[in-house]
Amino acid sequence: MNAFTTPLLLVAALLLGACSSHPNPAERPYSAAEIKQLALEDLSRRSLSMEEYLRRWDAIMNPQPGETYSADDLRATLRQAGGSS
Repeated sequence: MNAFTTPLLLVAALLLGACSSHPNPAERPYSAAEIKQLALEDLSRRSLSMEEYLRRWDAIMNPQPGETYSADDLRATLRQAGGSS
C-alpha cells in the first residue's frame, strides 16, 4: 500500500505546485496609455452634452502638469459621475 501511496502523493504535490506557480497576467498594472484609452472609451459611451463631453475629453487628453491618475482614481471618478465599475 505504501509503495502506491507515496508516488501518488508525490504526483499530486507536483501538480498542485505547478498550478500555483504561474503568475496571472491579468494582475499586472495598467499602463498610462491603457488607462487613458479606457477613460476615452467610457467617455464615448456616456450621453453628455457637447460642452461636458469636450471638458472631460480635454481633461483626459491634456492633464495638468504633476497630475497623475491610477486605475483606482478612474474607478472612483466614474462612480462619482454615476458610471459603473
